Amino acid sequence: MQKTRTRTEQTIPASSRPLSPSMIDFEIRALGGMTTAFDTKPEELQNLKSPIPVGDRIIELNVENARLRREIDYYKTLTNEVLHPLLAHVRFHTQGLFSAVQRLDAKIEEANARL
Repeated sequence: MQKTRTRTEQTIPASSRPLSPSMIDFEIRALGGMTTAFDTKPEELQNLKSPIPVGDRIIELNVENARLRREIDYYKTLTNEVLHPLLAHVRFHTQGLFSAVQRLDAKIEEANARL
């Protein structure tokens, strides 16, 4: 008995079809996020194609703008509270490492001069 193929299977090669959502996709969605695996599901794509009232679209865009503002605030906080202080530590240790390499270089040159 031969399996009948759906229209999607016939027209789109398996390698170019989006992956099915995995466990991590479900965890991200449970926390209010979205992943490509969900965004590219056929029913999601169809929802994007169906017309929605302008008022509903405005509400969606306002919600998305609020989410994006929170994301910007998160990255600002990450930069200011984590990355800037970390940069000072990295510079300090980089300078110490550079000094150590210079001292070692000088000793090697000194030893080579004696030979």
